[in-house]
Amino acid sequence: MAMRGAVKSGVAGGSAERKYADLTKAWRRRMRSRFLLLTLGLAPVVGLLVFAGVRWESLRWTSGFLVGCVFAFFVIARMSPPAWIENWQDGALGEQWTAKSLRPLEARGWIILHDLPGDRGNLDHVVVGPGGVFLLDSKRWRGSATGSGDIPTVQKVQDHHRSYRPGWARYPKRPSRASHV
Repeated sequence: MAMRGAVKSGVAGGSAERKYADLTKAWRRRMRSRFLLLTLGLAPVVGLLVFAGVRWESLRWTSGFLVGCVFAFFVIARMSPPAWIENWQDGALGEQWTAKSLRPLEARGWIILHDLPGDRGNLDHVVVGPGGVFLLDSKRWRGSATGSGDIPTVQKVQDHHRSYRPGWARYPKRPSRASHV
């Protein structure tokens, strides 16, 4: 069997990390005017606190503490994109954990490829060895996983009434044969 071209493996979670970085940068750009308004609104408060700390010695510690709180609030607000963007970073971490778990197979002669381009996104992990070819899709869901027949279900920790049940979760009972490679 001849391969047409070499397949280049990426870094596990690499495309998810790039997507997270791109989305975060675009979000900060969109939020720039809001952060400017927040800065302009907080500047007089910080100025008054500094003035009070300089003017009255008994207020130095309290004003310093409050200025630190205002600064921390601003930094946290700017550094925390919405959850739908942070999910990309969680996905990258899940892919990295899966890659770490797969490393022992490489020592046993298995070939492991990560972050390969696909038609609709990427292929997280392709594992090739004596047992066959496996395509793994990594997620970092928080909850407990169970199985009912051939269908996995993840019960979310935060909301016990919500669960994730993929529609594609019907696994073949025996290996399928590809018509071409």
